[in-house]
Amino acid sequence: MFDGIIEWITSILSPVLTMPNSTLFVLAVAVSLNLITITTNRLFTDVNQLRNYEIEVRQHMNNLNAAKKRKDKQAIIKLERKEPRINRIQSIVAKQKMKTSLLLMFPFMAIFMSLNAIYGSSDPNFVAILPFEFPILLPKQLPFSTWYLICYFAVFSVFNRFFGVTFEMDEEPSKVKSQPKKIRKKKKRFR
Repeated sequence: MFDGIIEWITSILSPVLTMPNSTLFVLAVAVSLNLITITTNRLFTDVNQLRNYEIEVRQHMNNLNAAKKRKDKQAIIKLERKEPRINRIQSIVAKQKMKTSLLLMFPFMAIFMSLNAIYGSSDPNFVAILPFEFPILLPKQLPFSTWYLICYFAVFSVFNRFFGVTFEMDEEPSKVKSQPKKIRKKKKRFR
């Protein structure tokens, strides 16, 4: 049954089975799957809250490491009291990230395995040619799986930064986004 599906998909994809179309098609697949991932992350997680949590955890770990280097026992004790909260935050972040990973894992694996089977059985079985060669790491002629992973991770970092899904660790956590603003009443001046 799976062979019949692969043959049917192969017949549909016949224009993009050879280079240079195959190179561009795999890049387009990587871009599409990245956009789906980013959209799903935006829909199912609170990106700003996760960013604030991760920054808070990072700051706590940096402060704890600095206190240990200085051998400041009082600061270490004070920071270790916050450990249960930091552990809860890390658990929340992991659950939020796991939601989208589990949701997308099986469809993405099916797409990857199908395309890998199609391009692995096509002649020639490479989809891209590098203009240079890494003798130990990469051959000059790249099979589908290698080219897809290069495209996916190259596009992934750029898109995550562009769409604001990446978590910047240099920022201060924003308390304004998670807490309501206090409104000051202005005093009326009489003249």
